[in-house]
Amino acid sequence: MRNSFVIREFQPSDADACFQIRVDAFLSKFYGHLGPNSITAAVNAYMPLDYIRMAKTMPVFVAADGREPIGFAVLKWSGSKEAEIFSLYVRLDRIRNGVGSGLVRTAENWLRESRPEIERVTASTAVPLLNQEFYEKIGFRRCGESRKDSPDGPVHVVHFAKDLMQEL
Repeated sequence: MRNSFVIREFQPSDADACFQIRVDAFLSKFYGHLGPNSITAAVNAYMPLDYIRMAKTMPVFVAADGREPIGFAVLKWSGSKEAEIFSLYVRLDRIRNGVGSGLVRTAENWLRESRPEIERVTASTAVPLLNQEFYEKIGFRRCGESRKDSPDGPVHVVHFAKDLMQEL
């Protein structure tokens, strides 16, 4: 059974919750997949004030259960015809309740309506064992791999893409 939630635009009062949702994911889910120094760097990479700054230049969507954020997604422009799901996190107790797919669907619909020149949306993950199935389930296709430097050494990153025009 899916729990109810709404998806809305980010508000500055969401910043602390977005920070905590991301930190919890790194500490509880990603710790066994990335080294301790990489986890520390990731946790410290975005503080609550950073989410407020991001929302000034990038679309940020929040899934909320009542007024409490349970997930968020950030879009970033990665080319004249391409956008990237720069950040997508769901509160751990709400995973597999449709929150992540709802956030991605909202972002895709927003792109179609607000930025019709965007033809493709991409996403990347440094923890494909945890996230690849999700992206493929919602219509993304694996389109490449790369290595990213991290404090614990190179990290394998998997890239995904989805053609927004095929969805119409």
